Amino acid sequence: MRPLTRDAHRPLMQALRQIIGLGDAAAGLAAKLDKRPPSPAQAPLLLIESISSAPWASATFVGQTHWVEVRLEGHADAVAATCARLTTQLGEAEFDVAGHIVADIAVEAGLPITDASGTAVCNLRLEILTIED
Repeated sequence: MRPLTRDAHRPLMQALRQIIGLGDAAAGLAAKLDKRPPSPAQAPLLLIESISSAPWASATFVGQTHWVEVRLEGHADAVAATCARLTTQLGEAEFDVAGHIVADIAVEAGLPITDASGTAVCNLRLEILTIED
């Protein structure tokens, strides 16, 4: 088996962020640090908890399997809507990852947990198969 020559982590995360349609991360992080309650109009923060990869190969293709654990955090309505959208639509999304083709993606989402202030958290685990183009 030949070694993988290109890493897809950075472009994969950029494409994922674009597909999810998250807003200004700096504004969301500033609100969190200032302990301001999130607004329902503001997209939730996407926090990468972990990312790992392992080589993958078939008789004709070479690639990687990526496991990404993310946490969405923000207003309960925004988090619930984004979590539901990811669970139902991410598998059909078109990724633009230079040098790679996203061949398969699976989403495993937990239920959003809301605290008394209206802030919610939803954990997701993504399994993404990329093939070198």
